[in-house]
Amino acid sequence: MVSRTPIDSPTAEARGNDAASEDDLDARTVGGRRGIWFAAIAAALILWAFWTFFRIQWRWVQSDLAEWAHTLLAPIGAAFLVWIDRDRLAALKPGPSLVGPIAIALGGAWFAISTCVPVSIVNSHNSRGAAVVLCVAGIAAVLLGRGSWRVLWFPALYLLVFGQCIGSRVLAPITLELQGIAATWGYHLVGMFGFTASRSGTVISVLHDGEWNPVNVAEACSGIRMLPAVFAGAVPIGWWILDRFWSRAVFLTATFLLAIVLNAMRIVFMAVLATRDERILDGDLHSAISDLWTLPVLVLAIFVAWALVPFNRDDPEADESELPVPPPSLPGASLAQRFANPRTGWVAAGLLLLAASGVGLRVATASLGIEAEKREARLRQPLATLPPRLGPWRRLGEDNVLDSQTVEVLGTPHYLERTYTFADATPNDPVGVLKVHIAYYSGDPDESPHVPEVCWVGQGMTIDGPAEIRPLRLTIPGVRVDPNLANLDTGDPYPIVDLVHPVTRAVEAVVLPVGELRLRISRFKDPAEPRTVHLGGYFFIANGRLTPRADDVRSLAFQLYQRYAYWAKVEFDAAIPAGPDEGVAMDAYVARVESLLSAMLPELMRRMPDWPTLEREGRDD
Repeated sequence: MVSRTPIDSPTAEARGNDAASEDDLDARTVGGRRGIWFAAIAAALILWAFWTFFRIQWRWVQSDLAEWAHTLLAPIGAAFLVWIDRDRLAALKPGPSLVGPIAIALGGAWFAISTCVPVSIVNSHNSRGAAVVLCVAGIAAVLLGRGSWRVLWFPALYLLVFGQCIGSRVLAPITLELQGIAATWGYHLVGMFGFTASRSGTVISVLHDGEWNPVNVAEACSGIRMLPAVFAGAVPIGWWILDRFWSRAVFLTATFLLAIVLNAMRIVFMAVLATRDERILDGDLHSAISDLWTLPVLVLAIFVAWALVPFNRDDPEADESELPVPPPSLPGASLAQRFANPRTGWVAAGLLLLAASGVGLRVATASLGIEAEKREARLRQPLATLPPRLGPWRRLGEDNVLDSQTVEVLGTPHYLERTYTFADATPNDPVGVLKVHIAYYSGDPDESPHVPEVCWVGQGMTIDGPAEIRPLRLTIPGVRVDPNLANLDTGDPYPIVDLVHPVTRAVEAVVLPVGELRLRISRFKDPAEPRTVHLGGYFFIANGRLTPRADDVRSLAFQLYQRYAYWAKVEFDAAIPAGPDEGVAMDAYVARVESLLSAMLPELMRRMPDWPTLEREGRDD
């Protein structure tokens, strides 16, 4: 008899292949679950090991959600970039990656160094953010295997740039340039739309009904808020639609130009609305309208990517990648299969390195007494409670209340802008009026001090010569020194003065800051007032110490071993006549600052935090 095999009946060899395929699929399923567990454990370890970074990051996001909301979506964008190149990753030769454990070890070591080393350029939030990203990329390389760094470098760079809040010390020079660009383009666009306008620095004034309506292109209006949000959303979309280097470069350039142009159009829009109602420039309505302009930029960026698609595919024979194209394989043999088969030993080594980084960091900070996260040192009284009468000085008019946009630029709600006039000033007195500006900050190590050299230049003034640093000699009666009460960083005893409460007549001992009191004075010229020289003199009080240099603030205020941190800028502004007698007027200005500050400093320190108590709190523990 002849045995026949039905056409639909699989042969033994086919049945064997099917069984092998099923076994591979089952192995991939089990391995995939194991890979997911490894990834979840790694994520938990990263969160635990670098908890101080994530807590500070979250605090920043909460303080200004509109500016930093894109950082919450950046991890999703980075994962999407990895998914876009899943075929390239699947085509790589499987095997353990030595680069992954090395990256994790370097990231953990760098995070510890940036936490424990008192060097401002190293000890910063963004430096620690780079260490965290390096560890995340290392774990990804361990899970995905050999050669994956050739693909992962760009998602890691994306996460580094858009996944953390950037300190103002880093953004300040970029913001200043963008402010100038936005003001210039906005001014020209206002004229193109038929309005009469003038510009002085970053202030655009629009003429309407015979009145000039000024619009200040502040830091938030420079485009520094729009650009990160636009790029954080546009980059994953552009990388998904386009796959060639040149097309992606064109896309990024076009997106940047679109953001700049539409930001200038937004300024024109706000300037025109301000001619109808100046209140539009203040409050939540201004912020909401400004944030809405991000949407058309994203839409136009997507349109640019779509328009580049035909050119992107013109030359299919061109080199699409340095990586090989994945060969045909069984169903499911893709990035998921690669992720499903991590080398357990290498993954375990990576997880152990992460755990060791977390344990080592906690042991080091505890044994050295380092306070990585600074607490807020609150004012004892509001700055506005400074007496309106200080010795021979009297308050002139009411205190200046800044609008919400300017307060956002200033970076703190704790400020005072007040004008004092000298009671015995004569009509020919070159300095009979001083404008006082005090700004108080606490807890944020990456806030950049706002000084006249930046703010006044942005308003259209020019710096007239180099800055001078003058010593101030105050006359404060009753100052004494207690040798048992000294600054813990310098060992210098604190000066103490007794103040009598004006109502209760109770005597209060007020501690004054230590260090040499010096005033940094810069001279400015306003093109609209050629016969006047504007003087901006200031110094800083940081953790109970004095300095005239903005660059010294961070090193004084954010000591590794201190639990609290604060600093305040005290500024005195005046206008003197330009001409041959400027030197005499400058000396008179310094003398008047000494006179006012002799009466003001004890009252100001009464409102500042009780630093001798705060600096001992952490060290006593």
